[in-house]
Amino acid sequence: MTESPTRPTQTQRPVGPGLLAGQRAVQAAELAAAAGQPRLAWASLRQWPAWAVAAQPPGAWQRALGACWHAAELQQCIDGARLNALSDDLGPQTLQAVLQLDANLPAGAAPARRLPTSGSAADWRDALAADGRTVALASLADAPLRTAVAAVLGWQEVPFRLPSAAARAWINLVQPGRT
Repeated sequence: MTESPTRPTQTQRPVGPGLLAGQRAVQAAELAAAAGQPRLAWASLRQWPAWAVAAQPPGAWQRALGACWHAAELQQCIDGARLNALSDDLGPQTLQAVLQLDANLPAGAAPARRLPTSGSAADWRDALAADGRTVALASLADAPLRTAVAAVLGWQEVPFRLPSAAARAWINLVQPGRT
């Protein structure tokens, strides 16, 4: 009798939400340890956002988050060329959703800087991406988790006064299911 050179394949079993959450926490722990942040509590690991698992979240997603933070400014903008470029970048539906946001933020929660008033559309792209990264990190209320995610993604953690609930709402607005 000859032996088969291939191993029998195991049948795929359905994976429940508990096991998936555990696998994601293990992946988060591995990412954090690789970035020099090895001591996260289990509760923090379970809160690891899906958008922080990839090498980098998409640039348009980062810029859309930044646009949410700058919604009041964008609602006042009359520069059609820049708004058209932003619509091409974010998508018309995302830009429309941003322009319809209630732009009233708590005192002191406005972006630290305004969007550049001169220059090219690329200047807006850079500013919105940087502010979008701040919004993404602000969505994480757990400080050790925020520090670990910033380290994993290579983002600079900057001081902010943006409520995490507002940041999480914007994440859901620009791409539901990415939290």
